[in-house]
Amino acid sequence: MAAKITRWTNGTATGNFGPAGNWDNGVPDNSRDASANTYVGVFDGNGNNDPVTAGLNTGVECSGLIFRPSYGTEGVDMLGSTGDPLIIEIDSSGHTPTASDWSLNVLFGGRGNYYFKPRGTGKTDVIVRTPLGPDTVVLSGSFLNKIFSDGGRVRVESLPNSHIYSLHPQAVMVMQIPGSVFTQRLYMEIGNVVMNCQLNTLAVVSGGMVTFNKAFPGNTALEIRGGGVIYNPDSAPVGDVNLTMLGGILDLTQLRFEQLWGPIVIGPDAEVLGGDILAEHFMVSTVAIDLRKVEP
Repeated sequence: MAAKITRWTNGTATGNFGPAGNWDNGVPDNSRDASANTYVGVFDGNGNNDPVTAGLNTGVECSGLIFRPSYGTEGVDMLGSTGDPLIIEIDSSGHTPTASDWSLNVLFGGRGNYYFKPRGTGKTDVIVRTPLGPDTVVLSGSFLNKIFSDGGRVRVESLPNSHIYSLHPQAVMVMQIPGSVFTQRLYMEIGNVVMNCQLNTLAVVSGGMVTFNKAFPGNTALEIRGGGVIYNPDSAPVGDVNLTMLGGILDLTQLRFEQLWGPIVIGPDAEVLGGDILAEHFMVSTVAIDLRKVEP
Protein backbone atom coordinates (compact mmCIF):
# COMPACT_ATOMS: atom_id res chain seq x y z
CA MET A 1 0.00 0.00 0.00
CA ALA A 2 1.42 3.37 -1.01
CA ALA A 3 0.28 6.91 -0.40
CA LYS A 4 -0.45 8.93 -3.54
CA ILE A 5 -0.81 12.70 -3.78
CA THR A 6 -3.55 14.23 -5.88
CA ARG A 7 -3.79 18.01 -6.23
CA TRP A 8 -6.88 20.12 -6.72
CA THR A 9 -6.86 21.79 -10.14
CA ASN A 10 -10.49 22.95 -10.37
CA GLY A 11 -10.25 21.98 -14.00
CA THR A 12 -13.53 20.65 -15.37
CA ALA A 13 -16.32 21.67 -12.99
CA THR A 14 -15.64 24.83 -11.03
CA GLY A 15 -15.95 24.40 -7.28
CA ASN A 16 -17.03 20.73 -7.37
CA PHE A 17 -15.08 18.33 -5.16
CA GLY A 18 -16.27 15.19 -6.91
CA PRO A 19 -15.21 15.11 -10.59
CA ALA A 20 -11.95 13.33 -11.35
CA GLY A 21 -11.09 16.08 -13.82
CA ASN A 22 -10.77 18.57 -10.98
CA TRP A 23 -7.73 16.67 -9.64
CA ASP A 24 -4.37 15.99 -11.29
CA ASN A 25 -4.37 12.36 -10.12
CA GLY A 26 -8.08 11.68 -9.78
CA VAL A 27 -10.39 12.06 -6.80
CA PRO A 28 -8.65 11.34 -3.47
CA ASP A 29 -10.62 8.16 -2.84
CA ASN A 30 -8.94 5.06 -1.44
CA SER A 31 -11.83 2.82 -2.44
CA ARG A 32 -11.24 3.41 -6.18
CA ASP A 33 -7.90 1.60 -6.11
CA ALA A 34 -7.93 -2.21 -6.07
CA SER A 35 -4.27 -2.34 -5.02
CA ALA A 36 -5.12 -0.63 -1.73
CA ASN A 37 -3.22 2.58 -2.40
CA THR A 38 -4.19 5.50 -0.21
CA TYR A 39 -4.75 9.07 -1.36
CA VAL A 40 -4.01 12.48 0.09
CA GLY A 41 -5.85 15.43 -1.42
CA VAL A 42 -3.92 18.71 -1.57
CA PHE A 43 -5.41 22.17 -2.05
CA ASP A 44 -2.45 24.50 -2.56
CA GLY A 45 -4.00 27.46 -4.39
CA ASN A 46 -2.84 26.40 -7.84
CA GLY A 47 -6.40 25.49 -8.80
CA ASN A 48 -7.32 29.16 -8.18
CA ASN A 49 -9.09 30.35 -5.05
CA ASP A 50 -12.70 29.71 -6.10
CA PRO A 51 -14.91 28.35 -3.29
CA VAL A 52 -15.51 24.58 -3.23
CA THR A 53 -19.27 24.41 -2.73
CA ALA A 54 -20.50 21.36 -4.67
CA GLY A 55 -20.00 17.62 -4.45
CA LEU A 56 -19.39 17.88 -0.73
CA ASN A 57 -21.33 14.82 0.47
CA THR A 58 -18.69 12.82 -1.27
CA GLY A 59 -18.67 9.31 0.15
CA VAL A 60 -14.96 9.22 -0.68
CA GLU A 61 -12.39 7.70 1.67
CA CYS A 62 -8.97 9.28 1.81
CA SER A 63 -6.04 9.21 4.20
CA GLY A 64 -5.34 12.91 4.31
CA LEU A 65 -6.44 16.37 3.25
CA ILE A 66 -4.02 19.28 3.14
CA PHE A 67 -5.09 22.88 2.66
CA ARG A 68 -2.01 25.01 2.29
CA PRO A 69 -1.03 27.98 0.16
CA SER A 70 1.74 27.67 -2.36
CA TYR A 71 4.11 30.59 -2.81
CA GLY A 72 2.22 33.72 -3.82
CA THR A 73 -1.24 32.24 -3.18
CA GLU A 74 -3.60 32.08 -0.22
CA GLY A 75 -5.22 28.72 -0.94
CA VAL A 76 -8.93 28.01 -1.34
CA ASP A 77 -11.22 30.82 -0.18
CA MET A 78 -13.96 28.58 1.16
CA LEU A 79 -14.79 24.91 1.54
CA GLY A 80 -18.42 24.07 2.19
CA SER A 81 -20.78 26.26 4.19
CA THR A 82 -22.93 26.24 7.30
CA GLY A 83 -25.05 23.10 7.23
CA ASP A 84 -23.26 21.81 4.14
CA PRO A 85 -19.72 20.73 5.12
CA LEU A 86 -17.31 18.56 3.19
CA ILE A 87 -18.03 14.98 4.32
CA ILE A 88 -15.26 12.39 4.13
CA GLU A 89 -15.77 8.73 4.96
CA ILE A 90 -13.29 7.13 7.36
CA ASP A 91 -13.30 3.36 7.05
CA SER A 92 -11.28 0.68 5.35
CA SER A 93 -13.73 -0.73 2.75
CA GLY A 94 -11.59 -3.80 2.38
CA HIS A 95 -8.27 -1.99 2.58
CA THR A 96 -5.73 -2.40 5.32
CA PRO A 97 -5.47 -1.38 8.12
CA THR A 98 -8.82 -2.55 9.46
CA ALA A 99 -11.67 -0.15 9.90
CA SER A 100 -11.10 0.31 13.63
CA ASP A 101 -7.58 1.61 12.91
CA TRP A 102 -8.44 3.69 9.86
CA SER A 103 -7.56 7.32 10.26
CA LEU A 104 -7.66 10.60 8.40
CA ASN A 105 -5.23 13.46 8.97
CA VAL A 106 -6.34 16.95 7.97
CA LEU A 107 -4.19 20.09 7.86
CA PHE A 108 -5.98 23.41 7.40
CA GLY A 109 -3.53 26.13 6.42
CA GLY A 110 -3.62 29.31 4.38
CA ARG A 111 -6.59 31.64 4.40
CA GLY A 112 -10.21 30.64 4.04
CA ASN A 113 -13.37 29.37 5.70
CA TYR A 114 -13.56 25.59 5.95
CA TYR A 115 -16.50 23.42 7.02
CA PHE A 116 -15.55 19.80 7.55
CA LYS A 117 -17.28 16.66 8.87
CA PRO A 118 -15.69 13.19 9.06
CA ARG A 119 -18.06 10.24 8.93
CA GLY A 120 -17.51 6.50 9.29
CA THR A 121 -15.80 4.11 11.70
CA GLY A 122 -12.30 5.51 12.08
CA LYS A 123 -10.76 8.62 13.60
CA THR A 124 -9.68 12.05 12.35
CA ASP A 125 -6.80 14.14 13.65
CA VAL A 126 -7.06 17.81 12.70
CA ILE A 127 -4.31 20.44 12.65
CA VAL A 128 -5.38 24.04 12.11
CA ARG A 129 -2.60 26.39 11.06
CA THR A 130 -4.09 29.58 9.65
CA PRO A 131 -2.19 32.51 11.16
CA LEU A 132 -2.91 34.86 8.26
CA GLY A 133 -6.19 36.22 9.52
CA PRO A 134 -9.42 35.76 11.50
CA ASP A 135 -10.79 32.97 9.33
CA THR A 136 -12.78 30.04 10.58
CA VAL A 137 -12.52 26.27 10.53
CA VAL A 138 -15.78 24.62 11.60
CA LEU A 139 -15.52 20.99 12.67
CA SER A 140 -18.43 18.61 13.23
CA GLY A 141 -19.13 14.88 13.08
CA SER A 142 -18.68 12.08 15.59
CA PHE A 143 -15.25 10.88 14.46
CA LEU A 144 -13.10 13.84 15.40
CA ASN A 145 -10.02 12.74 17.31
CA LYS A 146 -7.16 15.01 18.35
CA ILE A 147 -7.47 18.71 17.46
CA PHE A 148 -4.35 20.88 17.34
CA SER A 149 -4.95 24.63 17.05
CA ASP A 150 -1.73 26.19 15.77
CA GLY A 151 -3.22 29.49 14.64
CA GLY A 152 -6.47 30.86 13.29
CA ARG A 153 -10.01 30.37 14.52
CA VAL A 154 -11.66 26.99 15.12
CA ARG A 155 -15.24 26.22 16.11
CA VAL A 156 -15.84 22.67 17.27
CA GLU A 157 -19.49 21.59 17.02
CA SER A 158 -19.13 17.90 17.97
CA LEU A 159 -17.35 16.23 20.87
CA PRO A 160 -13.84 15.07 19.94
CA ASN A 161 -12.87 11.54 20.99
CA SER A 162 -9.43 12.62 22.14
CA HIS A 163 -7.55 15.61 23.53
CA ILE A 164 -7.48 19.20 22.26
CA TYR A 165 -4.40 21.41 22.12
CA SER A 166 -3.97 25.20 21.79
CA LEU A 167 -0.43 25.92 20.59
CA HIS A 168 -0.21 29.38 18.99
CA PRO A 169 -0.71 32.96 20.24
CA GLN A 170 -3.16 33.60 17.38
CA ALA A 171 -5.11 30.41 18.04
CA VAL A 172 -8.78 30.84 19.00
CA MET A 173 -10.82 27.70 19.67
CA VAL A 174 -14.48 27.64 20.71
CA MET A 175 -15.95 24.36 21.93
CA GLN A 176 -19.51 25.17 20.87
CA ILE A 177 -21.27 22.07 22.19
CA PRO A 178 -23.85 23.17 24.80
CA GLY A 179 -25.38 20.37 26.84
CA SER A 180 -22.41 18.07 26.27
CA VAL A 181 -19.64 16.82 28.54
CA PHE A 182 -16.11 16.73 27.13
CA THR A 183 -14.47 13.64 28.64
CA GLN A 184 -10.99 14.17 27.18
CA ARG A 185 -8.22 16.60 28.12
CA LEU A 186 -7.46 20.21 27.30
CA TYR A 187 -3.80 21.18 26.92
CA MET A 188 -3.38 24.94 26.76
CA GLU A 189 0.06 26.29 25.85
CA ILE A 190 -1.00 29.68 24.49
CA GLY A 191 -3.86 31.25 22.58
CA ASN A 192 -7.52 31.49 23.57
CA VAL A 193 -10.02 28.69 24.24
CA VAL A 194 -13.70 29.10 25.14
CA MET A 195 -15.36 26.01 26.64
CA ASN A 196 -19.10 26.15 26.01
CA CYS A 197 -19.36 22.55 27.16
CA GLN A 198 -18.56 20.85 30.44
CA LEU A 199 -15.15 19.36 31.19
CA ASN A 200 -14.90 16.47 33.62
CA THR A 201 -11.33 15.26 33.19
CA LEU A 202 -8.19 17.43 33.14
CA ALA A 203 -7.26 20.88 31.91
CA VAL A 204 -3.58 21.85 31.91
CA VAL A 205 -3.12 25.59 31.34
CA SER A 206 0.46 26.77 30.78
CA GLY A 207 -0.31 30.05 29.00
CA GLY A 208 -2.94 31.96 27.10
CA MET A 209 -6.51 32.29 28.32
CA VAL A 210 -9.26 29.69 28.74
CA THR A 211 -12.84 30.52 29.69
CA PHE A 212 -15.13 27.91 31.20
CA ASN A 213 -18.75 28.96 30.66
CA LYS A 214 -20.22 25.69 31.93
CA ALA A 215 -20.05 24.26 35.44
CA PHE A 216 -17.59 21.50 36.17
CA PRO A 217 -19.62 18.29 36.60
CA GLY A 218 -17.21 16.72 39.11
CA ASN A 219 -14.11 14.54 38.84
CA THR A 220 -12.35 17.48 37.19
CA ALA A 221 -8.71 18.41 37.70
CA LEU A 222 -7.58 21.94 36.88
CA GLU A 223 -3.83 22.52 36.71
CA ILE A 224 -2.75 26.11 36.12
CA ARG A 225 0.95 26.64 35.42
CA GLY A 226 0.65 30.06 33.78
CA GLY A 227 -1.73 32.14 31.72
CA GLY A 228 -5.26 32.78 32.86
CA VAL A 229 -8.47 30.88 33.60
CA ILE A 230 -11.89 32.53 33.78
CA TYR A 231 -14.55 30.43 35.50
CA ASN A 232 -18.04 31.76 34.72
CA PRO A 233 -20.52 28.86 34.83
CA ASP A 234 -24.12 29.56 33.83
CA SER A 235 -25.52 27.04 36.35
CA ALA A 236 -24.67 25.65 39.75
CA PRO A 237 -21.78 23.15 39.86
CA VAL A 238 -22.62 19.63 41.01
CA GLY A 239 -19.15 18.28 41.80
CA ASP A 240 -15.80 19.26 43.19
CA VAL A 241 -12.66 20.42 41.37
CA ASN A 242 -9.11 19.43 42.23
CA LEU A 243 -7.08 22.61 41.81
CA THR A 244 -3.32 22.89 41.44
CA MET A 245 -1.98 26.39 40.77
CA LEU A 246 1.74 26.63 40.19
CA GLY A 247 1.35 30.08 38.65
CA GLY A 248 -1.01 32.09 36.49
CA ILE A 249 -4.34 33.70 37.36
CA LEU A 250 -7.69 32.15 38.29
CA ASP A 251 -10.48 34.70 37.75
CA LEU A 252 -13.57 34.00 39.86
CA THR A 253 -14.98 37.53 39.71
CA GLN A 254 -17.99 36.33 37.67
CA LEU A 255 -18.66 33.18 39.71
CA ARG A 256 -22.26 33.39 40.95
CA PHE A 257 -22.56 29.93 42.50
CA GLU A 258 -20.92 27.98 45.28
CA GLN A 259 -18.15 25.74 44.00
CA LEU A 260 -16.73 22.81 45.93
CA TRP A 261 -12.93 22.79 45.67
CA GLY A 262 -10.61 20.15 46.90
CA PRO A 263 -7.90 19.41 47.31
CA ILE A 264 -6.28 22.77 46.58
CA VAL A 265 -2.60 23.66 46.13
CA ILE A 266 -1.76 27.30 45.37
CA GLY A 267 1.85 28.22 44.62
CA PRO A 268 3.54 31.45 45.69
CA ASP A 269 3.38 32.95 42.18
CA ALA A 270 -0.31 32.20 41.60
CA GLU A 271 -3.11 34.75 41.87
CA VAL A 272 -6.82 34.28 42.53
CA LEU A 273 -9.22 37.10 41.62
CA GLY A 274 -12.72 37.53 43.01
CA GLY A 275 -12.33 36.69 46.65
CA ASP A 276 -10.63 34.25 48.95
CA ILE A 277 -10.87 30.80 47.43
CA LEU A 278 -10.31 29.37 50.89
CA ALA A 279 -13.25 31.25 52.37
CA GLU A 280 -16.30 29.36 53.50
CA HIS A 281 -18.55 30.29 50.58
CA PHE A 282 -16.14 28.60 48.19
CA MET A 283 -16.70 25.34 50.09
CA VAL A 284 -13.23 23.83 50.29
CA SER A 285 -13.86 20.15 50.92
CA THR A 286 -10.43 18.77 51.81
CA VAL A 287 -6.85 19.80 52.39
CA ALA A 288 -5.79 23.23 51.13
CA ILE A 289 -2.17 24.30 50.79
CA ASP A 290 -1.67 28.01 50.13
CA LEU A 291 1.98 28.87 49.59
CA ARG A 292 1.16 32.52 49.04
CA LYS A 293 0.80 32.94 52.78
CA VAL A 294 3.79 33.67 54.99
CA GLU A 295 3.87 31.16 57.81
CA PRO A 296 4.98 32.45 61.27
